[in-house]
Amino acid sequence: MFLRAFILSISLFPFIFSQSTGSVMADTVNRIDTLRQDRVAQTSGIVTILGIGLDLISVSGAANTPSFGLAHFLTGDYLAGICWGGAEFGLLGIEKHLEKRAQNSQNIRDYSRQTTNSRWYKNQFFTDEANRYSALYNLNFQLLAFCRNADIFTAYRDMHLKLQHPRVQMTGEGVPELLASPFKLKHLTNPWVFTPALALGLGLWFMGDHLKPIGSADKITVIDRIYSPGKAVLVSQGIAVAKYNLVAAGEEMLYRGVLLTQLEETSGVNTALILSSVIFGLMHIPQNGVGAGVGAAVGGLYMGYRYQKSSYDLGETIAAHFWIDWLQSFVSMIRNPREVSYVYSIAWKL
Repeated sequence: MFLRAFILSISLFPFIFSQSTGSVMADTVNRIDTLRQDRVAQTSGIVTILGIGLDLISVSGAANTPSFGLAHFLTGDYLAGICWGGAEFGLLGIEKHLEKRAQNSQNIRDYSRQTTNSRWYKNQFFTDEANRYSALYNLNFQLLAFCRNADIFTAYRDMHLKLQHPRVQMTGEGVPELLASPFKLKHLTNPWVFTPALALGLGLWFMGDHLKPIGSADKITVIDRIYSPGKAVLVSQGIAVAKYNLVAAGEEMLYRGVLLTQLEETSGVNTALILSSVIFGLMHIPQNGVGAGVGAAVGGLYMGYRYQKSSYDLGETIAAHFWIDWLQSFVSMIRNPREVSYVYSIAWKL
């Protein structure tokens, strides 16, 4: 009897051991997956804080601070970090060069320039060379800010896609594809894209300053070149297309693609929408004032709402943001060209 029991226990031992080992291994795998998911979530949060922090430093006027690929280094994608960091380092060098040239040019002032009834100057004592380098500095500034935000966004998106059960299903569109969003047919025919742009454009047309419309101009200096009014519109708005494409794509990638996504993962849909909109508005106050900050917060609320309702299609919000900014620039050029960037002097018709 004892011998039979012993033989039976020996025969059952491999089965019992295998079941115990399998349970331990499954538990170990689950723990590893949990730790990996926790690391992904923590890194995503760090990348979000990094992006918003760098943008805060930039808008406060302290410096246009690049990320130098740090976001990708945090996520372990060292090759992408080197590429983004190298691009930002090069743009930072160009920015310092242009800033120095602009400052040196501004030291040579042209005191013969006077704003009169027949001519208007944005920077009355600045030479054409100073205006040229200031304009190039501004464009390079926008490009560097865009690269920083794109660096942060792509690192965050790649990390977020590793989450097993995310609340937000981000798309895998590349940066070039997102930059092309404003010009895609599906966005150009989307009423959620062009309706707010048309509404704001019409509001500016009827309620803006119309004391000196473009029809009153004889010659217009855009950067450092003199053009007829028609050519000035084409040149200035061509520059505006490039500028506002960078601005719209960069801001949407950071504030909707990163901040709103991260807040929604941790705080819920409505809380994330409100918080991200408020932060977006606050970021516009240091350089543009409280009124612009309130307008940006309302715009952020709309962009965030559409980002959520369009199944997190960042291309739609980039397109809407671009056309809002660009159409306002175009209306300003027609109705009051003195308010347009890169228009530095106007000779009025007598």
